[in-house]
Amino acid sequence: QQQQQQQQQQQQQQQQQQCCFDSAQPPSEVEDQSQSSSPASCEALESPGVAAECKLNLNRLPTPSVQDPTERLSSERPNSSWHVFIPPAKRRSSETIQGAIDDNYGLHPSHPAWAGQTKILLRNIPSRCTKHELMCFITAGVPSEKWTLNMPQGNKGRNRGFAFISAITPETAMELLHALWQQPIPTRVSQRPLRLQPCILG
Repeated sequence: QQQQQQQQQQQQQQQQQQCCFDSAQPPSEVEDQSQSSSPASCEALESPGVAAECKLNLNRLPTPSVQDPTERLSSERPNSSWHVFIPPAKRRSSETIQGAIDDNYGLHPSHPAWAGQTKILLRNIPSRCTKHELMCFITAGVPSEKWTLNMPQGNKGRNRGFAFISAITPETAMELLHALWQQPIPTRVSQRPLRLQPCILG
């Protein structure tokens, strides 16, 4: 009987050592050994004493540290929350020159806002005025080789009351301004003058 008790104690010690060894091994190795283990050893592992010992040893193992993704990104890019200051473009705002625009004629050619501009917005165009008619009127003051005209069309083939002139150079744009300033379209019954303003005002 004493020999049987000693053998049982030795078997329990070996099983405890084997359990602790399995807990320290990678999961793949533990799965391989669990498949090859005998049913008797599995029943022995289910005993309360062995399970408590294995659980105690598992609690002693260091837990892997899981890093927060936000902390990882902040460590990789410490200055990611910084905003690079980009100076605004040097451009005259419409608010600063809106008061200088005349309701009937638009912005005077001598205004500093025209400096460097090559696009002119024409308003107060009669609805029945055609593109060919307007081009003939403008060509009388400045040759058509120096500029191009874009007149959006509305319903029933009529224009929408405005057009865009794109000059080759700012000097040509200034010639157009002086030629069209306070001028109505002579072929139309309406004698309302064209309203001129830079395209930056919309």
